Amino acid sequence: MRTGVLIGVVLVLAASAAWLFRKPQSQPQHTLAASDLQSEAPPTTAQPATPPETATTTAQPAAVQSTTEAQIVAPEEASARPLHTQPKSKAVPIGTDTAPRTDSASATDSVSATTSAPVVGRSSTAAASASYTPVQQAHYQLELLYTSFAQNEPGAYKLSGALAGFSLGGEYDMRRSRGMILWGIDYFTGTPSSDTTNFSGATTSATADTDFYTFGLAYGRRQELGSTKFAVQESLGADYRYFESKARGGKTAQQELIWLYIPLTVGVTWQMADRWQLRATAEEDVIASGTSRQHLENINPNMPTLSLSENSGTGTKLSLGARKKGQELDLTGEVFYRNWQIAESSTENYLDSKRRDHVGVTPANSTDMLGLGIGVTY
Repeated sequence: MRTGVLIGVVLVLAASAAWLFRKPQSQPQHTLAASDLQSEAPPTTAQPATPPETATTTAQPAAVQSTTEAQIVAPEEASARPLHTQPKSKAVPIGTDTAPRTDSASATDSVSATTSAPVVGRSSTAAASASYTPVQQAHYQLELLYTSFAQNEPGAYKLSGALAGFSLGGEYDMRRSRGMILWGIDYFTGTPSSDTTNFSGATTSATADTDFYTFGLAYGRRQELGSTKFAVQESLGADYRYFESKARGGKTAQQELIWLYIPLTVGVTWQMADRWQLRATAEEDVIASGTSRQHLENINPNMPTLSLSENSGTGTKLSLGARKKGQELDLTGEVFYRNWQIAESSTENYLDSKRRDHVGVTPANSTDMLGLGIGVTY
């Protein structure tokens, strides 16, 4: 009896062990094609279902993970749904601004996912710098100048000869406001000949050490006309000009001219072939304040220095230049003409060395300059 019970218990344990440690039977897998899905779909409204969560999950961007986690369903419900009813999301390359999304996500979810989750492999700083456009750009120009110079005060003084110098300028381009800050310094020096007529009408000829410089600051704007080949530039500024001339030799006067004038400039630029530019510029100047100083003490220590006002006068400058664009430096060249027409100055009474009364005045005068310039622009 006991043996039969033991035999029965052993058979039961053996059967239980065989059932517990049995090998799982592999079930055939079947992937439905698109045609099978269409045939199995209900004839009414067919809505794609969310794919079940798999055991192995690949790394996805934050926007896709949040969408996938929101669509996880129970195993029983997942097993009851057909497989592969929803197409996989397309892979989005790293560094793009559009976040990946599934077909079940709404437009609102896509926008929120794009703005809230950073794109993998691209920081916000890099994204900002990629779309950043410089607001300003600076250019600098250096030119060597050579010009003929003639200043004429009829019946009193004449200065003529050649001057050499340089021009240093810059342009600060404000892209956002389409404006420009322009500045420039011109300097000339030379020893032209001078003819001075004294009170008795006698003329003394000599060479004169002549120097003058101009410093200018202006604000301008550039506008393209119809295409990028033509551009117009206007500027309005204030220039300071200092001129000094002193004849060599005996008792001759020293002259200083100090002007503050307003230049209005209009330029037209043509963009030509092979990186060449052609530019024509016209400038009109109006003197706002001027002073003519005549150092008569150089003739006689007992005579004064006259300080006369020159507040009326105009100037004109015309130039035609070319520019060849290079990799780092641009080559420039120009031909220019400048003319000044200055009205008679104010008067001042003074006594000469013999205590005779005189009226000091700077006559109406003109200045002409015709020159060349070559330089580089950076």
